[in-house]
Amino acid sequence: MEHLLMRYVVLAFGVLWSGAAMALPPNHFAPYRPPAPVEEAKPAFELAQVAMKSAQIKAARWSGGSQTVVSVPQWTKWLKSEVPARASASRGSVSDGNLNQGTELPTTGVGYRIFDRHQGYGTRWGTPELIHAIKSAAAFVNETHQGAPLMIGNLSRSRGGDIPWSRSHNSGRDADLAFYVLDETGQSVPAPELLKFDDSGIPPAMPHLKFDVERNWAVVKGLLQSGVQIQYLFISLGLKAMLLEHAQTLGEPAWLIAMASDVLHQPHDALPHDDHFHLRIACQPDDRLQGCLEGGPSWEWGEWSEPSLLAHAMEMSRGFEQGSAEEKIAILEHLKSISSPFLADVAAHWGLDATDPAIKDASLYAIHNAWPWSGGVLSRLMEFIVDEAETDEQRALAYSVLRRSMAPEVKDFALARVRNTGLSETERIMAARSLIHFMEPDLLEPLLDEAESQPELVAAELLKIVERISLVGATTDSNLQDQKARETEIAKWREWMQANAQVGREIWLLTGLQSMGFKHAHLEPANIGELIRLLPDAPEFMVYNINRTLREISGRWSPLEQLDGHKLEAYWSKWWKKNKDRYQTN
Repeated sequence: MEHLLMRYVVLAFGVLWSGAAMALPPNHFAPYRPPAPVEEAKPAFELAQVAMKSAQIKAARWSGGSQTVVSVPQWTKWLKSEVPARASASRGSVSDGNLNQGTELPTTGVGYRIFDRHQGYGTRWGTPELIHAIKSAAAFVNETHQGAPLMIGNLSRSRGGDIPWSRSHNSGRDADLAFYVLDETGQSVPAPELLKFDDSGIPPAMPHLKFDVERNWAVVKGLLQSGVQIQYLFISLGLKAMLLEHAQTLGEPAWLIAMASDVLHQPHDALPHDDHFHLRIACQPDDRLQGCLEGGPSWEWGEWSEPSLLAHAMEMSRGFEQGSAEEKIAILEHLKSISSPFLADVAAHWGLDATDPAIKDASLYAIHNAWPWSGGVLSRLMEFIVDEAETDEQRALAYSVLRRSMAPEVKDFALARVRNTGLSETERIMAARSLIHFMEPDLLEPLLDEAESQPELVAAELLKIVERISLVGATTDSNLQDQKARETEIAKWREWMQANAQVGREIWLLTGLQSMGFKHAHLEPANIGELIRLLPDAPEFMVYNINRTLREISGRWSPLEQLDGHKLEAYWSKWWKKNKDRYQTN
């Protein structure tokens, strides 16, 4: 029992810790939910709560009382598909999902109206929460400011799915809201269409109109206080700045402005949202357990589904104590199907303990294909590598997760495994590759020390990392089987280190880029295009560094383990074409 309880503590700690990062703002609005009894969570979840209390682990999100955990049915019912869905529910992602019996938004209501041309599109359905958020925000603006109604475009079809006017709107959680506008006399008038506004708030196609910053801020405020978790309000950067400046002028609370700053967002892979608010709400906990999928961040101040997902994962983990081999594998598939953030935790803390090789391998693949990984999962994998792994395939999967996690604790573990001469050369190569994303200069010395004495293939992996960190390629094509040639090569790196140690890696990076023709003394967003152009002809260690630099400057994800400069150039060029104006003017 004590062993089982500790597993629950490990699994629960991650979500609690993330929830404690930021206290809820004062007057946090209670989340809207359709009237329904809220049952107690399952005993597994209660066990975790008891254990966490005894460890004095606290989370502001839960202790504040705003989080609700949905009732979690018995694990066998999930495997038998015996858990009923909500009457109106969102499924899948916003771009590849559907809507079960959508709730209709009437064409007119208090403070809003659907555009006439959109009324014929059949796109006025959403989840109950989306409809409530729109009605609530429109009524709030109408009550506080009166004037023209909020004009509304597309939501979703009654059953969701693709619509020809958007890549999203598939699953009942998106809505297009026109900006409020003023005429030349300053009077509030209905938006004639989804008008494009420049950063000064003027629509070039109808310059006699103006962005109504007062009412547009009011609708943002109304949505944030609707009780529905807002994930995004897509909008252009210029208009966002106008709204936040207006909020500060009004003396709005800092926590409310911070919330608005989070949700008001210009997506990286789309044209500027300068003609409407694109509202997107979060999945409801009930829907999340049934396969509603969210992309993007979960704001620290928000009402999300983690507690329910945690309770669900704990209940499903009971199947590893009670179920058959087939059921245990089915549990992993089920958690994968709903993109549970606790799939890796269940697989690591229950699946890897299985004596059945099929369950153990299925658990390793589940962990390998999940992301991100908690510290508990990484620790369990290290333990597995040291004491339990039976095949090189199992070790390779475990080391791959450690490598891709880029977690600080991996560095010392991997170095220790490289140094362990009792291990096979194959495993030491795996351990060396686990270090490829660590770019700290203080790693150079131990890497060179090990490269002197390791077998040829292990040394080659270590020296690749040296190249990436120093941005200095090998000075010769020496054969690493020749110990004297190897020592000569390593001596040249040591000499370089001694001459450049005080300079710092930022200068190493700039020097390496300038050797390829980069013409600037600083790495700035305006220079992204020039960095992209360097990729096709760059050596592998420079490809890695350019790609990583682009990630850091832009804030955009890219595959760090892709080392084909031509493919990366195509990847980054496509994105840069859409975004260069924004980066070059900000």
